[in-house]
Amino acid sequence: MTSTHTDKPTHQKPLRIWPGIVAVVLQWLAWVVLPIVAPEAMLYGVLGGVLGGGLAVVVWWLFFSRAPWLERAGAIVLMPVAVFATSYVVHPSIANGMMGMMLPMYAIPVLCLALVCWAAASRSLSRGRRGASMVATILLACGVFTLLRTGGLSGDGDSDLHWRWTQTPEQRLLAVASNEPMAVRSIQTARKAGADWPGFRGPQRSFAAYR
Repeated sequence: MTSTHTDKPTHQKPLRIWPGIVAVVLQWLAWVVLPIVAPEAMLYGVLGGVLGGGLAVVVWWLFFSRAPWLERAGAIVLMPVAVFATSYVVHPSIANGMMGMMLPMYAIPVLCLALVCWAAASRSLSRGRRGASMVATILLACGVFTLLRTGGLSGDGDSDLHWRWTQTPEQRLLAVASNEPMAVRSIQTARKAGADWPGFRGPQRSFAAYR
């Protein structure tokens, strides 16, 4: 009695990247481009881009990416943890912006883009290197926000983002005012001239000259 036994190595199927690329492109179009093209649809762009696009990327990553389950679960767990940790080191204007929701709202599209780019770029790496590069990519994506601050929201709802080390609008205004002493002296001179001309100011002013 003879028996044949063949051991066929099992290979991980290649990652399915294109649904993630489509999802993140649509997400950024809705979040960035739609408010520019149609400002009245800004709310729909924010909701569709941040929430709808974020949900689409998560669904792709968990159920259609073909990534190892350890990587799928690891990315989904690590991203909110990284955002939470980043909230303690970002500029206060970002940590408290939009009633404390600014960092999560901005982090979702950025992290989705980082995840898709990492998945596309790391397909040929070994499992260990893929895991390490995934952690590094997520941390770097969150670290970008530590370099920024905001001066508030514009009338169109856009955040006035600047580098963290640059001067605030108030500081720039005060710097301009301190460099213009002549403007202050000219105002004082004008006030004195008005006081010396009772026909222009004071109880004896007359409007006959303007008739």
